[in-house]
Amino acid sequence: MMKIKNTYSLLFILFFGIIFASQGQEKSNKIVTGTVLNATNKEPLAGVNVRAGNFSSVLTDEKGTFSIKVPDGRATLILSSQEFQDKEVALRGRSKIEIKINKKDFNTYYTDVNTPLRAKSNSSVVGAISVREGNIATARESAANMITGNEVSGMRSIMRSGIPGIGSNNFIRGYNTLNSSTQPLIVVDGMMIETNTFNNNSIIRGYSYDPLSDINPKDIANITVIKDAASIYGSRAANGVILIETNKTDDVTTKIDFYAQAGLNISPDNIRMMNADQYKTYLSNQLNNSGLYTNSEISNLPYFNESTSFQDYEKYHNSTDWQKQVFDDNYVNEYYLKVTGGDEIAKYGLSVGYSTNGGVISNSDFERFTTRFNADTNITDRLSLSTNLSVSYTDRSLYDDGLLSTSPIFSALNKSPFLAPYTENADGVVTDVYQDVDDIGGFSNPVVITDVATFVAKDYNLYGQLNFGYKISDKLTLSSLSGVNYIKNRQNVFLPDLGLSEETNDFGDAFYRTSKVSVESLFSVYNDTRLNYKLNVDNIHDFSINLGGTL
Repeated sequence: MMKIKNTYSLLFILFFGIIFASQGQEKSNKIVTGTVLNATNKEPLAGVNVRAGNFSSVLTDEKGTFSIKVPDGRATLILSSQEFQDKEVALRGRSKIEIKINKKDFNTYYTDVNTPLRAKSNSSVVGAISVREGNIATARESAANMITGNEVSGMRSIMRSGIPGIGSNNFIRGYNTLNSSTQPLIVVDGMMIETNTFNNNSIIRGYSYDPLSDINPKDIANITVIKDAASIYGSRAANGVILIETNKTDDVTTKIDFYAQAGLNISPDNIRMMNADQYKTYLSNQLNNSGLYTNSEISNLPYFNESTSFQDYEKYHNSTDWQKQVFDDNYVNEYYLKVTGGDEIAKYGLSVGYSTNGGVISNSDFERFTTRFNADTNITDRLSLSTNLSVSYTDRSLYDDGLLSTSPIFSALNKSPFLAPYTENADGVVTDVYQDVDDIGGFSNPVVITDVATFVAKDYNLYGQLNFGYKISDKLTLSSLSGVNYIKNRQNVFLPDLGLSEETNDFGDAFYRTSKVSVESLFSVYNDTRLNYKLNVDNIHDFSINLGGTL
C-alpha cells in the first residue's frame, strides 16, 4: 500500500513540476510569417483565421499571407475557415512557413470528428474512433443503411432481413457476451436512445423494432463509432457507442433545399425448383420408397389420377410458379424539404421528409413521415441554448419471417407446383376463392398470406431536448442537456382460417387462427450535466477537466 501511495505522489509532483517548469521558461515575442494555400490547386486563400492559442490571432490577406506574433518557437498555429478544414501546425522553431489546407468534404487526418463531449480534430483523438459523413443527396431509406456498408473498421453490421426498414444488428469488435445484449449504445445529439425496449415482445415473428429507422438519413450530418467509451457512459457503453449528429447550420443565409427521388425494387431471380411433372415423379418415388403404399394405391391417389373426367382433375393438374405469386417489383419514392437560416444571434434548421418503400414481397411496404427542428441561440454573451425536436411516424406492412407456415417465402418454396392458388367452378373457370391447405404436405397457400393475412407494425416517436450552456469564466463552462423521448409501438396481426396450415406450441397444442394486437409505449427522461474546466499553460499546453453525471 505504501508503494502505491509513493507512486501516486511521484506522478503528482512530476505533473505539476512540468507545468511550473513550463511557466518558468523564458517567453519571447517571436514573429512568424507564412502563406496559406489550397491543397488541391495551390492557390492562396484569403480570410483564413490563423491563431496561436489564446495569445494572438490574424486573418490571411488576398495573397494568402499572414504575420503573427507567437509566445515562442514551440507554439502551435491553428487554422480555421468556413469552407476549409481546421488544421494544427507545430512551428518547431520555424519563423517562415507554408501551410496547405483541404476542403471540409476532404477526408484527412485533421477532419473534425464528433466525440461525446465536443467536436475535435481527428489529430487530437487518442481513442479508437471511426466516422461516416452523411450526404443529403445520396442518403437512402434508413440510418441503419449508413452503417451497414461495413466501411467502419472494427465494426460489423448485419441486416436482419431484406424487408424495408427492418434495421440491422451491429457488433463492435465482435461478440462480447453470450447472455447479455451485444448491441452498442446509440446516442443522438448527445442523448442516449433506448434500443432494446421492444425486441422481445413482437407478435410478428422475425421482426424487432429499430429506433434508427425513425431517423431520416437525410437529417444525419455524421455517424461516429467509438469503440471505447465506458469511461463516459459507463457499463451501457461496454459494447461501444454509435454517436449520431443531426444537421445543423453555420450559415445565416436563408437556404431552401428540396429533394425528390424515385426508384424501383426489382424482385429477385427465382430459385430453381421442380416443375409440376418433376414434382409428381419425385412424390411418387418418395411414396413408393416409404413402403406405406402399394403401386396401385399410389396410382389411385387424386393427384396421380390422369382421367379428365375426375372431378378434382383441375385441382391437381396445374403448373404454378409459387415464387412469381409472392414476389413482385415495387416502387420507392422519397421527398425531402429542408429550410435553414438565421442571424448572428440564432440559427435554425427545419426539415420535413416523406418516403415509401415497397418491398419485393407482394403487399409489403414501408412508409415513413419525419419532421425535425434544430436551433442554436446565443441568449447572452455567456448563455446559449440548443434546441432539438423531432416527430416521426412509420408504418410497415410485413410478414412472419422464418420456417413458419405464415411465411409467404417458406410456403412458396415448399408448395407443390401442380396445385393452384384459386379454386375453379364446375365449368372450369377460375374463381376468386382461395384454395385451402393442401393434402400433400399440409403447406399454407402463399397467396392467402400475401392477400388476406395482415402483419402491420406502426411506430410513433417523439423526441425533444434542450441543451443549455453557461460560460462562468474564460476557463469554466457549465452545460446541461435535458430531454424526453416517447415511443409507441403498435402491432396488428390477422390470420384467416382458410388457406393456413396449423401450427403447434411446445406442448403439441394447436394454435387457433385469430386476430392479435400488441401496444407498447416508452416514456424516458434524460439529463446530462457537466462542468468543464480548461487550462492553458504558456499558450502551449492545454488541459481539460470534466465533472458531471447522467440521469
